[in-house]
Amino acid sequence: MVNDYSHSLQMKGCVMRSFMILLIALTLTAQKVEACDIRGDQVQVTSLDEFETKHGKNMLCSDRDYAEFPVLKKLARDDIGEVWCVERSMLSAGEAGTIANIKAKTYYIFFNKKLISIASSFSSSDFNQMKTSFIQKWGEPSTNTTEVYSNGFGAVFKGEQLSWAKDSCTIALSQYGKKIDESVVGITSFMMEEYLNAKKKTPKPSPDL
Repeated sequence: MVNDYSHSLQMKGCVMRSFMILLIALTLTAQKVEACDIRGDQVQVTSLDEFETKHGKNMLCSDRDYAEFPVLKKLARDDIGEVWCVERSMLSAGEAGTIANIKAKTYYIFFNKKLISIASSFSSSDFNQMKTSFIQKWGEPSTNTTEVYSNGFGAVFKGEQLSWAKDSCTIALSQYGKKIDESVVGITSFMMEEYLNAKKKTPKPSPDL
């Protein structure tokens, strides 16, 4: 079961990477407002040491727990200072944590020991509740657009895409991700462009070396 779930986690990691591309475009045009966080973990402010001390063994991180959960090492690249963390409960048959009392599978990405991104996926049936919670926390979004999505059977759906501009990061909430039954939310810092450039410029080491 762990192997099957590890594969699922890798797939979700790919989805989250795609979602980051959207977040970068929003971040580069963000207005200056207040900083942002999820449950006290603030992008571009919270350090890896602070995060691991605060959450302890409730989190699995690629810099220390790779023996227990090897898939984290496949998601992260320690050669460029990249660390991925997930809630330990996700290892148990995909059990999700919560954001705003909504079950969500959350990834935390660190670069050079700073939290630069928080990305979560949750059931699209909870989208309106998540949207309401975000508006209560951060006010009306900076942008609110409607996007058109389609599935493999040719069905077309319309979904909301919202963003909030903050001092050091941008929040993006999408009604649909790669799947119609899944919504995604991401918080990314202004360090994200530097992070992606580092990944692009530094080839991934060969596993045979």
